[in-house]
Amino acid sequence: MDFFSHGQFNEVLMSLVGAFIVTILSIKLLYPFSQKVGLIDYPNKRKLHTKETPLIGGIAMFFGVVFGILLLPIDLNFFKGYLLALMLIVALGVIDDYQPQSHWLRLSFQLFSGLILFNMSGIQIHSLGDLAGAGDLILGASSVLVTIIAVTGAINAINFMDGVDGISGSVGLVTVVSVVILSYDSKDTLLLYLALLILIVLIPFLFFNLQRVQKIFMGDAGSMFLGLSISVLLIGLSQGDQPSFRPITALWIFALPLIDIFFVMIKRMSSGDSPFLPDRSHIHYIFLSKGLSDRRALAVIILMSIVFAIIGVFSELMAIQEWKMFGLFVIFSIIYVAVMLTLDRRSIQR
Repeated sequence: MDFFSHGQFNEVLMSLVGAFIVTILSIKLLYPFSQKVGLIDYPNKRKLHTKETPLIGGIAMFFGVVFGILLLPIDLNFFKGYLLALMLIVALGVIDDYQPQSHWLRLSFQLFSGLILFNMSGIQIHSLGDLAGAGDLILGASSVLVTIIAVTGAINAINFMDGVDGISGSVGLVTVVSVVILSYDSKDTLLLYLALLILIVLIPFLFFNLQRVQKIFMGDAGSMFLGLSISVLLIGLSQGDQPSFRPITALWIFALPLIDIFFVMIKRMSSGDSPFLPDRSHIHYIFLSKGLSDRRALAVIILMSIVFAIIGVFSELMAIQEWKMFGLFVIFSIIYVAVMLTLDRRSIQR
């Protein structure tokens, strides 16, 4: 079913506009409410902001996406698994924003959300592609485990990056725009529509997140909302008989959050710390320690994300062999980790 070739363009456009408006209205209505109930991010030594800031971006985007899906003139059965997992993860995020929960509880909910997607929405990683030049690596029985780990990894990758105004939203936006570019003629119009919905609700969030007056944060609810949604898009559109892009391309267009979480966890574990223990080893903190302002750090990180995405999109359009792109991805990851470790070590020495 193709929305755009069957005279349903107006309904799709109405859904997108509705999602955009609902996101803005939700932000406006939740802003005073969050201050009354204490759904606020309070400044401390580890955080960069100096004012109490409402943690409502994730809730507003969630409302926008759900409203947009409900306006779409389709059978909603496809989205029921996604919506259930999304409600679960956003509810956890709101609770965690209000009163921090244990890492194990968060991880349990994330894993369970991945299981819901696997069982109810058909979001499954069947193949990793031709990573070794010897044919597609088919997962078989391990598909469920790899899928759940991938969903959980994407959720935490976005969550870990959420430390400077605009980073998680902007990096997520780069990934979603890349998905739309690669999937504009996809047979899977449901996932293409979901990508457009996520894109459209990110725009008002970023507007409020990056301004000085009436600023908001997405909170854990928002970062987990975005991470889960991106995992659905990347997995759903890179698998099946007629994928929009290959699994290796999904890695490239989401490269920066994945490589950064890999770097952070290696650094923490090598220091004998828990991989979930908050610290200042993320890419944005390292850039700030080198003297960059928060806006310049954001600009550099967005540029890096765009470069990775362009490489991914270009390699897909030019049909460059997957094993070559995987080898290049590994090389870039090693270089990234080495450079970040060097910069972090110099910052500590100072």
